[in-house]
Amino acid sequence: MRSACRILVQVGLKMSYIIAVSVIASILIIDLLSKTWAAADLAALTQPMQIIPGIVDFRYVKNTGAAFGFLGDWEYSIQFFIVVTSVSLLVFLFVLWRYGRNHALLNLSFALIIGGALGNFIDRIYLGYVRDFICFSFLDGFSFNAVFNVADASLTIGVVLFAVYFLFFFKDAHFNYKSVNAQTVDIESYGGESDAEEGNNDQTTTEQETRIADGSAVADSASGDYDAEEDSGIK
Repeated sequence: MRSACRILVQVGLKMSYIIAVSVIASILIIDLLSKTWAAADLAALTQPMQIIPGIVDFRYVKNTGAAFGFLGDWEYSIQFFIVVTSVSLLVFLFVLWRYGRNHALLNLSFALIIGGALGNFIDRIYLGYVRDFICFSFLDGFSFNAVFNVADASLTIGVVLFAVYFLFFFKDAHFNYKSVNAQTVDIESYGGESDAEEGNNDQTTTEQETRIADGSAVADSASGDYDAEEDSGIK
């Protein structure tokens, strides 16, 4: 029973990590491939490529700021976002590793955030800007840049899912996590007690075997003395 419980806990942990890594890798691959395509095919176009007329089109933009061009005109925006993204990634990875197993929604949300952050982080490191190409054309009249990429979409969806988790599932998942920890401690304690009992049983068995061996030795010695006496008597 103890071994089965431990195996189930380990399988659950591994599955949550496997799902998270799969989501991160998928987002990263799709993002980088789509950016490569946009830089190769969209950069040469003089007019946006209409996808849904009046709503969505593709246009290639080099963005030195954050999502939707935020802080794009600041002189130190690249350095700033590299530092912020590096620290954020470390925090997100730790939270995902430590608490992602609590709830599937938390696991998915942080995987999406990490995947999106990595996609734009790679662009900033190697190119000095982020390649954007998806545009909500109905927002053209606004002052901010409404062009983004797959990584930005992943980040936004991840943040929304985390907000949903925090508002509706955080309390239950928190108590479930405590319950799972308590059960794990009980299993380990039970395992320790069982091991101790097995050790005591082994020690008792060893002592009994030692006593039997000592008894046999005494009996052999007595038998030897008796035989020696008989020999002396015969002589």
